[in-house]
Amino acid sequence: MLIQRQETKILATLGPASFSPEMIRALILKGTDGFRINMSHEKAGDLAARVQAVRSAAAQENAAVAVVVDLGGPKIRVGTLPNGQINLVDGGQPILGADIPVSHPEILTDIRPGHRILMDDGKLELEVLGVVPNGVKTRVRVGGLLLQGKGVNLPDTELRLPALTDKDIEDLAAAVRAEADYVSLSFVQRPGDLLLARREAERHGRCPLLIAKIEKPQAVDRFEEILKVSDGVMVARGDLGVEVSPARVPVLQKHFISRCNAQGKTVITATQMLESMIQNPRPTRAEASDVANAVWDGTDAVMLSGETAIGRYPLECVGMMRDIIAEAEKAAPHRREPFPDATRVHALASAAVDAAEELHARAIVIITLSGFTAQMVAQRRPSVPLIAVVPELRIRNRLALVWGILPVIVPWGDNSDGLLAGMEKILVASGYIQLKDTIIIISGSTRLRGADYIMKIQAPSEP
Repeated sequence: MLIQRQETKILATLGPASFSPEMIRALILKGTDGFRINMSHEKAGDLAARVQAVRSAAAQENAAVAVVVDLGGPKIRVGTLPNGQINLVDGGQPILGADIPVSHPEILTDIRPGHRILMDDGKLELEVLGVVPNGVKTRVRVGGLLLQGKGVNLPDTELRLPALTDKDIEDLAAAVRAEADYVSLSFVQRPGDLLLARREAERHGRCPLLIAKIEKPQAVDRFEEILKVSDGVMVARGDLGVEVSPARVPVLQKHFISRCNAQGKTVITATQMLESMIQNPRPTRAEASDVANAVWDGTDAVMLSGETAIGRYPLECVGMMRDIIAEAEKAAPHRREPFPDATRVHALASAAVDAAEELHARAIVIITLSGFTAQMVAQRRPSVPLIAVVPELRIRNRLALVWGILPVIVPWGDNSDGLLAGMEKILVASGYIQLKDTIIIISGSTRLRGADYIMKIQAPSEP
């Protein structure tokens, strides 16, 4: 059996349209590689059951499936309004904090004259005139009807809000207890936000991999520093497209993906990818092109939000995304970012990919304890299928969102000979390889004697 060649992974958001065990299982069968649990709409007490539902469905299908817990972060929203709404007239001068209450009034001390205040996904815009005793005086530049609960964005303001709200801290502890694979942090502004989350998670156990959501100008400006301390990045184009000009978003997306590829860190492209399929059974042509372009940019995964959380066609969305990925990958340009470092693992990864492509190998089989060696091979974006042989379910699930990786659990035993024999038996029995195939086997750092930093070419005897 040929290894399925869908390198770009699919991350689907759970919600009322997809909470049932039957739907989760059906989404996995359609091609979902991971599920996002959006804590903006969930309680910490319900998280363990959500994670267990995914784990059970994945086990039934013997599938590697990642769980991403997405913390809500310090999202600023319009507070309670008389009659639930207020009409903002162009040129009017409402006071933010009095006429327009906000969910985090402490931000008022960070706002300066000339700063922009955007509301309802940027549909409404205010300009700050100055500070007054009961808030911040503004002028309406783009007016309209403002409803309570709508989002507030301050693209010019560096906020001193804590990176984790009280709810985030509770949700993060629940994610650690539930053994989530990834936790994504919303509204990251600086590297210290990731470090704070890591320390907080470690108070409760093993820290999941941390994904920084890039959606504020401050994160754009500090991207390299944030990338260094994160395990991956989400290009969160929703709020990002409000806080910076929408014209910049495609360019920033390409830059962020390229930098993550160079570092071998997971990158997820998110928001409005097949938005119209919330209500319609087919996407727009522009949406199909958007997904394809993310694939060509080199993203590890593409994400569905409302499409699978609240949409009418969750299964059709995953199926359509899978089909677009398959077509895009047929025409994907060759990508191979240079390695930023020169270590044994990087040299091994490069050698394995070169050998596999020269010999037209069926696969590169990567023996990896932590998943790091597999990620470095994937970083080379080879044209050869990648199989990661891992010792435990935790690493298998993490690798489910990494480009091109098919993770397989193989019992390691206590010596390399036993591992290689058992590995070959399992891979052949599963139909991933055949005994006559040429495969490249590599191993990074392991706990087995004689199995560290090796590369083996396994091929039929030449006549």
